[in-house]
Amino acid sequence: MLRPSETTAFGYWGAMAERYDTHIRHVCPNYTELLTRLLDGLPDEAGRIVELGCGSGGLSLELAARYPRASITFIDAAVEMVDLTKARLAAAHPSSAEHFRFIVSRFEDVQFNEGSFDLVISNISLHHVQDQLSLFRRIWQGLALGGRIRIGDHFLFSNPTEQTIHWANWLTYCRENCSDAEMDELLDHVTAHDRYTTLAEQFTMLLAAGFATPDCVWRSGLAAVVTADRAPMF
Repeated sequence: MLRPSETTAFGYWGAMAERYDTHIRHVCPNYTELLTRLLDGLPDEAGRIVELGCGSGGLSLELAARYPRASITFIDAAVEMVDLTKARLAAAHPSSAEHFRFIVSRFEDVQFNEGSFDLVISNISLHHVQDQLSLFRRIWQGLALGGRIRIGDHFLFSNPTEQTIHWANWLTYCRENCSDAEMDELLDHVTAHDRYTTLAEQFTMLLAAGFATPDCVWRSGLAAVVTADRAPMF
């Protein structure tokens, strides 16, 4: 079996698709609250939505329920995750199936038509992207004026002392829920594939990409929800 550092990020997560729902809660404190806060404050209407990193479909099911008439594109680099999400959506929302589109692709390879969607949303995925600025520029171009990006993820603390405290808390949480072998694999994966930023760095990239009013609307430890809009450029 390949170590996480010897494969890709999506290869690591795709291999555990069937047990992802349990595993993510073992390595992500407050995961359920993060998902809830990510959904808070979304617009009442959004006709065209993109989810970056559908994973096993937890957020996907919530979006389909909240926006039954929306055209939703689900993107993930792991074919196992896309297949699982597709099956879960078909079972839960069969009447909406014609509105769903599924793409197996790395985010770095996705191109968006200008003004082609109203909302982009992502949960625990964008930290795998090395060049987030480039992705944000493509997302900005793909969003219609007034469109919104909403990101749930883990972010570093700018203050080294705070970072040390919260990183230690995260390790303690994971060790309470994972075996020694799982911890070794997880930390190997983090070292090889995760590209975390501080909130300040995230805001700087969003502004450089053209977004307006980036903000953090919720934070608990390393987990946070970031939002920004594509406002008219004067």
